[in-house]
Amino acid sequence: MPTVSTRSTRSTRAAGPGPSPSPNAGRSRSLARLNLRAATISAAIAALIRDAGNPALDDRVRALHAELDDAGLTSMTPTLELAAAFRQAVLNDHDGLSATISRLRELTGGGDYAYYVDIACFMAGLPLPADQTAPQWLDGERATRARWHNLVSTRREVLRTGR
Repeated sequence: MPTVSTRSTRSTRAAGPGPSPSPNAGRSRSLARLNLRAATISAAIAALIRDAGNPALDDRVRALHAELDDAGLTSMTPTLELAAAFRQAVLNDHDGLSATISRLRELTGGGDYAYYVDIACFMAGLPLPADQTAPQWLDGERATRARWHNLVSTRREVLRTGR
């Protein structure tokens, strides 16, 4: 009759070396890749904000849109649009800003990130769309509007002076 240690050796050999893979291991790896991709895209969006004022960023914005769609990370699209709105406000690109605000309104129509429309308007010094329900800003709309617009003004000054 085999001893306990022999039985353990046989069962170890039958199961193969190392622990058996978890049925969730593949999902965990996929989520890790998706998280890494989302972080990479977030960094690229931050770089767009950092580089605001450069008129040659349209290709980067289009590439990020495609990457978000490809990765299925469409929940990040409003953030990309807000970064584009900052860039357009810095450049005084009224046509581009109008199109971006329209896309933001469409993307945030369900309520999530609806305040991004307000922020885009504040940055550009534009009035809110007539049918836009404004959130209750902690410091009030006037102070909030001034802070967002000041970011654009400061960026324009940096570009103008080169500092």
